[in-house]
Amino acid sequence: MTLVSLTCQYLPGGTVARVAGEVDATNSVRLLASLDQAHPRPQEPLLLDLSALTFLDSSGLRTLLDTRARLAAAEGRLHLVAPHERVRRLLDLTGLAGSFEVHHTLDEAVTAAGLQATACSGSAIA
Repeated sequence: MTLVSLTCQYLPGGTVARVAGEVDATNSVRLLASLDQAHPRPQEPLLLDLSALTFLDSSGLRTLLDTRARLAAAEGRLHLVAPHERVRRLLDLTGLAGSFEVHHTLDEAVTAAGLQATACSGSAIA
């Protein structure tokens, strides 16, 4: 089984999700379910940081397309952030790079999504 991890940071009005490892047929369905759970408000932008995703096969590409479709149906947007060069190459080879909003940096994606970056996420402790 191939390992993949997902960590999230919640910003006012959107979510940053960082995917690390490799996505293939052994874990792409679980990743899709995890993304849906981590970002339950599809009308808000999802910024998917792919800088630590070192491998993506066609099933992983399907996960990105399904996530984009779920968000678009609710008038939300998917932003891909700093895709690893192998992932970027797959997007280019398949002709799908233009189907996604791709950003070089997280700051660039936050600005494009109209979000405000915060120093930390989670609940405040009184």
